[in-house]
Amino acid sequence: YEPLPSATCVRLIELDQRHQPNGEISFTLHTFELNSAPPFDALSYTWGDPACPYLSSTKIPVHFLTAVRCNGARLEVQPNLAAAFKELQTRDLSRTTYIWIDAICIDQGNPTERSSQVQMMATLYEQAELVIVWLGPEDGTVSDAFMALERLGSIGRVPRSKQQLEEARAAVSHISPWDFYNASHYPTKLGIEPINDRQWLSIAALLHRPYFKRVWVIQEISQARKIVLVCGRRRLDWGKLSAALMFLLLTNWGQSLHTELLNGTVTDPKARVGFETMLAAKTDGGTAAIQLVRTREFALGELGKFRLEQLLSTHRPCLATDPRDKIYSLLGISNLDKPPFSDPEKAQCLVADYQLPVEILYTRVMRLLTESRGDLQMLRKRESNRERSLGHLPSWVPDFSVWLVPPYLPGEKFWRANGDWARTSDGRNFDDDKLEVQGQFLGVIEACSIPPFDVLQTPVWGSIAEVALCLKQNSPAVLRGTSIKIETRIEALARTCIADTLGSQTPAPPDLLCSQFMKRVATLCVTGYNWYGDKGRPFDASINEPRVTPWLRLFKEEPESSAYNSTSLSQACERIGEGDISDSADYVRQTEVVTGYRIVFRTNNQMLGVGPVDSREGDEAWILAGLSEPVVLRSNQAKPQHVKTREFIGGAYIHGVMHGEVAGSGLPKENIVLQ
Repeated sequence: YEPLPSATCVRLIELDQRHQPNGEISFTLHTFELNSAPPFDALSYTWGDPACPYLSSTKIPVHFLTAVRCNGARLEVQPNLAAAFKELQTRDLSRTTYIWIDAICIDQGNPTERSSQVQMMATLYEQAELVIVWLGPEDGTVSDAFMALERLGSIGRVPRSKQQLEEARAAVSHISPWDFYNASHYPTKLGIEPINDRQWLSIAALLHRPYFKRVWVIQEISQARKIVLVCGRRRLDWGKLSAALMFLLLTNWGQSLHTELLNGTVTDPKARVGFETMLAAKTDGGTAAIQLVRTREFALGELGKFRLEQLLSTHRPCLATDPRDKIYSLLGISNLDKPPFSDPEKAQCLVADYQLPVEILYTRVMRLLTESRGDLQMLRKRESNRERSLGHLPSWVPDFSVWLVPPYLPGEKFWRANGDWARTSDGRNFDDDKLEVQGQFLGVIEACSIPPFDVLQTPVWGSIAEVALCLKQNSPAVLRGTSIKIETRIEALARTCIADTLGSQTPAPPDLLCSQFMKRVATLCVTGYNWYGDKGRPFDASINEPRVTPWLRLFKEEPESSAYNSTSLSQACERIGEGDISDSADYVRQTEVVTGYRIVFRTNNQMLGVGPVDSREGDEAWILAGLSEPVVLRSNQAKPQHVKTREFIGGAYIHGVMHGEVAGSGLPKENIVLQ
């Protein structure tokens, strides 16, 4: 590469349409000032294997590069780009002389040039006459997927204002998630021909193509004026895809594309052929593609662009080869009128710089967003230690390069553990790896349940009951609106395991909670007892089974006046033995969300909570100023010091403190430094 004449210059590709010996691809690079460049198109694609990872027969050998001719010299490119070049050369995809392709037009080995060009990419895609989305070569599922998406796109709406969004929701209000499974409802309720199982599986396979999970795609698509999707020799208009995916979003049908659900509903062996790996994968229903459409369409209308914080949360599952791109790719499409860009001078620290260590970049993002918000809510975006990929991040800084696992706790929008206690800024430099906060110490964790990584094969639920066994019979008074209610320890445990949220209600309704919790524990007892034995034998309360025994001890010590007494449990077990199929799905689902990647813990002062799976005995529970949920911190100090320094482990639900009960109790307020 010759150096670019200025920071506002770009290179554009001119394809040689003449036939080359051995079918070799040939092109010439030209340099222009971007503001005076001739009309050009832009390619949006993925550098690696473009095929759905669950359809092994379509994989491309990405390790073998393909030779092309650039300015007469030999250049090696990835196979997927070579395949795109062939389509561009042999078909009328591009109507302009020039095309922009990042891997060719940017000197990828020059960090300074990369930094400069990345700052112009939003403008590049906005200026392009057409953005060609190359999904990769065609496989046997694409024709079915495109046909079904065309069908859905004919009835979907793409809202770009609040009024249009309400109209779009109203237009599908008569369609339930269950209609997805009933072919006869498609012509009557939707006005289209039914979409068969194989077509739904093909849509899922298409949406799982790596293209839709590439983080740079969000900017490329959001800025484009006109888009066409190309997969092999097939095309799909972006408008059809957008309308189809908005339909899936507004009807919640997108959730039905989760492969675990499809695995249970697609029973025709012929329809399953070729999709066996995908059906066993337990992956989402193309969430990345649906959110991509939502971000673009909302940004184009009066609903407007999203704030950087929102984009980071929505598109966090997306992937980037360089972890710095998880930030840089979103800057050009963020709402510049909202924090953190409302202070342009401070926001300058986020300008693309590929010589900046990713740890410093993520620290700057976290500090900038925390300062602009004026609270500590960004700490909720911190993932489990087990998920972190970057080894030198401060403990309080999220690793934005990985998924947020576990997800947010349900009911969090109702919580205010800190009451009205606001945060005071520590005034430190944006590159400082320490964060000074104010907190109230709640207690030391003295017992934890078993980490729930294999619930069916370990006595996880038994260990949860063991944590509660050492609680005093009555838990501390818990504020419920304007009244004080004394709970037994089983009720406190039942509420803790679901973060006191059931059926979208916080606190959980007492009767519904009791009914579903008792059914859940009774089912556990019966199946635990009969795990290796005769399913027809009656439940025996004298058994010694690690999943069951702690629960039996807990219920045995429950007061008879309690709705959670042992007699009620025995009756529930008998009903299950007699074939009771009453539903406890809401409680089961909530426990999976709350405890699926967390542990239940007990503090030395009789508090019960659910916290990060990385928590251990000796860790501390705190309330922090400016943060609506309690946290678990770890002390690494060998001896007491003037200022407490702690490692941040993660957020928690602690029963009885989530609504400001402790924040205003007079507990000492201390300064803490998070490392």
